[in-house]
Amino acid sequence: MKRLAFASLIIVLAGCGAHTSITVAVTRAYVVCESLAAGCSGNAGVLAKPELMGLSADGSLYVKPVAWQDWGTATAIGTGTAHADDCKPNCAQGTYSAHPATIVLTAPKPWNGTLAYTHADESVPAIGWHYSVTVNYAPAASVPAPTATPTPSVTLPATPGPVSTLAAVNSTCTMGYIPTGQGGVFQPGTPQGQTISGTYYPPVPGYQLTITDTSSATADVGGFAVVFYNSEGNELGSDRQNVTETFITTGQSLTWTEYSNTDTSGNSDSYGTATIPSGAATCQMVAWYQP
Repeated sequence: MKRLAFASLIIVLAGCGAHTSITVAVTRAYVVCESLAAGCSGNAGVLAKPELMGLSADGSLYVKPVAWQDWGTATAIGTGTAHADDCKPNCAQGTYSAHPATIVLTAPKPWNGTLAYTHADESVPAIGWHYSVTVNYAPAASVPAPTATPTPSVTLPATPGPVSTLAAVNSTCTMGYIPTGQGGVFQPGTPQGQTISGTYYPPVPGYQLTITDTSSATADVGGFAVVFYNSEGNELGSDRQNVTETFITTGQSLTWTEYSNTDTSGNSDSYGTATIPSGAATCQMVAWYQP
């Protein structure tokens, strides 16, 4: 039987000269629909750490077995063997071939008493398969949501402060890349290519930006600008990205990963839209924007 990952919440409340600490157990397993292309209806096919993941609705591309890392966190990474049908002369009579594959699951959201991953980045470099998909879940059968009974009875903390233009943030920026021969997982450091079965796969440069709210106001982030420098500290260029509107409360941090629109050989790719100059060794956020 697979072990399920659960979330727990600890609430610390301040009263008149005293502190009360209670633990509220929230038994929510992390799950995902095993058919990323077709989605799931009801509870069927919604599993924890599935061993098979369907990447196409017609069964012509699937990954089996899948080994999962960091399951039960905001980002779960699955690696395994993709089986691809060449559909020659047709998909029913085609021949399957095996290739390394990576699946990155993010954006877990409450669903039917669980936390379901709702976004997937799929990568099978050997056949040029790189897609980002939204995982669809149809309404499931009615299942009572888990409840928690805290003792003693308390009043929950106030809601986060209002959004303000006075919000202040700190940031860290890390240069890295995608090793395309093994799939689309960000690696910090100097881009390194790979040779697999005699074929060279050039890397795709990228950067990872983490923004932390250091003020008492809520930050409303709709974009940011980053400047790049070479190893001597000379400015090489900049990149600006518009992102989905995101609210960051006091002390909260969120991370965005952006990739170049070309690999190091100058070939176009489907990983990202960032403009990252050649020779970039470090990066720094210089501005963030409200929507």
